[in-house]
Amino acid sequence: MVKYLNKANKTNLLILCLMASEAQHIGQALQLEGQLKRKATTISTYAQNLFQEIMECLDDSQKKQMLRLIRDNTIEVVPTNVFTKRERQDEEDSWVTILAQKAFESNCIKCRLKDHNACSLKDAMIHMGIDMVHENTDDCPYRVQFDEQGNFIHD
Repeated sequence: MVKYLNKANKTNLLILCLMASEAQHIGQALQLEGQLKRKATTISTYAQNLFQEIMECLDDSQKKQMLRLIRDNTIEVVPTNVFTKRERQDEEDSWVTILAQKAFESNCIKCRLKDHNACSLKDAMIHMGIDMVHENTDDCPYRVQFDEQGNFIHD
């Protein structure tokens, strides 16, 4: 399992949490009985257990971010044909990517921080969903690493 959650994985975990809490409500709202009610309960139980096990694997910083997302966000069903909203999001994403690339080039390539958990740039790039160099590492996921021959190491 990855040790740092990117934006897409945070969204997935938020959906999983929603599934756990809403499966029971769906069963009640649809007045399910018998086998259908048991299936709704099973979905809720499995989703809750999976969510808890994933949360246990995260470090304290990631847990706090997820709990804040759960507290402050909701999931909304929107039509998929809303082009203007999608175009605006794409434009914003391109600007964020440019800023993140410049910050990465200026800081992460030559980074020598001992305590990567104190790096606010790392936290900001994770929060913005910027692709990580190394997703499954105990070190900073954006730290650039080279082997003995000077070749870039990428997961």
